[in-house]
Amino acid sequence: MMKKSTKPYTLITGASKGLGKEIAREFARRRNNLILVALPGEDLESFSKHLELKYHISASYYETDLTKENAPLELT
Repeated sequence: MMKKSTKPYTLITGASKGLGKEIAREFARRRNNLILVALPGEDLESFSKHLELKYHISASYYETDLTKENAPLELT
């Protein structure tokens, strides 16, 4: 899922709603590439694509529950 870029990425958890979503918007507005993480079923794909198109950044996304054992390994 990761796209190659010479610019670093910012990792944002809880990116599908509330404060996490607003933080993602702000970082995208500042032209930061993003790695977005949220629970499954939160339509993170759509939000990720929206940010890419609107702010001309690269945004990867993962829908996973980070409280589960080994879930963080899915992000590699």
